[in-house]
Parts: sequence; C-alpha cells; structure tokens
Amino acid sequence: MNPFLYKAHPLLHRLISLLLDPTSATPADALALAALMLGLNLLWVPALLWAALKTDRLRLSLPLAYGLALPASLLYTPMLLTVVSDVAAHGFRFQERFLLVFALFVVSQTLAGLYAFALRHRPSGYPAGLMTGETIALFMLLYSLVMAAGLLGLDTVFGIFRGL
Repeated sequence: MNPFLYKAHPLLHRLISLLLDPTSATPADALALAALMLGLNLLWVPALLWAALKTDRLRLSLPLAYGLALPASLLYTPMLLTVVSDVAAHGFRFQERFLLVFALFVVSQTLAGLYAFALRHRPSGYPAGLMTGETIALFMLLYSLVMAAGLLGLDTVFGIFRGL
C-alpha cells in the first residue's frame, strides 16, 4: 500500500490516484479536479505577492504570481489537508505520517530553489537568491497550514471536497 494514501484526505487520494493511473478517471473528473486546484490557487496568490514584497521588495505581476503560487498550492494543499485533518481529529501519529512530513520538507526545499531563481529583481534581472526563496517557501508552508485549516472548516460546512 502507498504510505501517502494511508487515511489520506480525499483530495490527496484523488491526486495521487490520478497521477499513478490516469486512465482510472474520466476526463470530466480530471477537469473538475483541475478546476478545483486552479480555483484554490487564487487563495495562494495574495500570500505570494505579500511575501515577495516583504522579503525582498519584489513586485510581481498577477499572472507571474499565479504561476509561481501554483506549485505551492498543488504540493502543499493536499498533504497539509491530510495532516491538519489528523491533528483536528486528534489522530496524528508520527509513525503513520513520517513520510508525509518528510515529503513536506522536500517540497519546501524544492520550492525554495524554484523561488530563488524564478523571482528576479526588475531593474537588474538578477535572481532573488536562496535566502529569499527559502523565506518565501517557508512562508507559503505556514500560510498553507492556515489555509488547510480554513478549507477543512469550509468542507464541514459546504462540502467542497465531498465530490472527490
């Protein structure tokens, strides 16, 4: 059994099953999942804009911010929904989630590298650097924790993940 799928949130389960076996989903299911993830990415764009502005006074255009927030949204959200739902249910056990926590560490380091070289200063064109990338990636991780808790609350009220 895949250790990521052990008591996973439906969004994480659906994304991993879609990645492992794309033929298992209908095109309508894949489009609905893509639309959900692209819509959720809109919540991460203001955080990236604010973090880039505060860490290194980088002003990003909205399309660039949307594109750079997409990896954080796609990678952090499903894993943190699983972890936060375990914590909220008082069922978090590190023995069951060590691989997921390690994956969060790897994702944050990967996003730090992405942001370090993808974000550039406007007049000079130089990359923002690893310290800026690390700061923004860790801020996005902390922001994703809060957003995961909020999304779980919205899911209990409105059922946004029930169709998965």
